[in-house]
Amino acid sequence: MPLMLPPPKTFHDFSVQEERFFELLSAFPAPDRAVIKEAYIQAKAAHEQQMRDDGTPYILHPLRAAISLISECGIKTPDILCAMLLHDVVEDTRITIPAIEKLFGAPVARLVSNVTRPRTIHPTEERVRRDKAAKFEKLLDADQETRIIKCADLLDNIRSWPNIPCESKARKKLPRWFDEVRTYALPLAQKTNATLFHEISNAFSYAQEHSDICPPTLTHSL
Repeated sequence: MPLMLPPPKTFHDFSVQEERFFELLSAFPAPDRAVIKEAYIQAKAAHEQQMRDDGTPYILHPLRAAISLISECGIKTPDILCAMLLHDVVEDTRITIPAIEKLFGAPVARLVSNVTRPRTIHPTEERVRRDKAAKFEKLLDADQETRIIKCADLLDNIRSWPNIPCESKARKKLPRWFDEVRTYALPLAQKTNATLFHEISNAFSYAQEHSDICPPTLTHSL
């Protein structure tokens, strides 16, 4: 089912989201369930010390994105869900593409690589903008699986934006993020999946309408 706006409090509750994830996995065949669970374990360990801009554990982001793919889009392909769970580990942790390939196979490693931006030491705002523009242009020509992963990633980010505290430096990035949604994310989603396009459009409208509201810092933990 689509997520109601504003997102419910359970959107930020790790224990609720994890329970929901394993509940959804219980309907999968045992071999698929095992490999997806292992991808989650690896992602959770990799992101263990990291926090989101809204003050919640980072693992909530790939976890919710995977839940969205299963519950909102009907995706049950293990390679896609494993890549969704692991989509940020190369960009943000010490895990490498070869390590992912060794653990989960070449298809998962390829999908993670496709949505990973090259690391840049001390990037400027302009460099980030150029890199993202180039990445989105490449994604428009990517395969369906890659685009679905990226759209689910974007959807969860956009749903999270209204909860970024006003004291966070990330708040200053909202104008750029809004511009990226209009220019790149919406066309990408429209090309990829009707449900994700609808949900991204709704979440984006809500984020824009509430961009001046200052929410308190969230303190949910693992």
